[in-house]
Amino acid sequence: MAGQAQEGARVALGDVSFAAAELGWRFAPDWSVSVLGGLPPTVALYGRGDFAGQGLLRKVTYGAVMAGVQYHPFTLGRFEPFLGAGLNYTAIFRTRAGALSELRVADNAGPYVQVGGQLHFTSSLSAFVDVRKTWLSFDSKGVAAGAPIRVSIDPDPVSATLGLSYRF
Repeated sequence: MAGQAQEGARVALGDVSFAAAELGWRFAPDWSVSVLGGLPPTVALYGRGDFAGQGLLRKVTYGAVMAGVQYHPFTLGRFEPFLGAGLNYTAIFRTRAGALSELRVADNAGPYVQVGGQLHFTSSLSAFVDVRKTWLSFDSKGVAAGAPIRVSIDPDPVSATLGLSYRF
């Protein structure tokens, strides 16, 4: 804040759920690629520590796209586990409301890893679940109480996806 580090200032993110779609292509028996995106959710940023008195700092609407590769090492009957890795790109569409009215958050990208599995019902239909750990860091700039501020937000989210898959 005003060029001085505020060691006790923290930012917490609210929980987020949203609908997503994933397109994939099995290009070899054990390998696939995929792209995942969804409807842009809004997350609330809350002040913690020295920022706790600020309450809601800002609401951020964003869109994320994840592109990656998955390895399917084996099949156990109808169950097929997989491991994956890729890149997440997150674009910030809008910020609004909150105590830091002029806070602007920059877009960013980061790597992710995933682990999951599919349960095949038929040769075309299956259910899947996966968990992804993404490493992200966002730089934010704005004004608080008339002083310029810079906020670094490192959410490093863990996300879970559950859905149905249809193979053409």
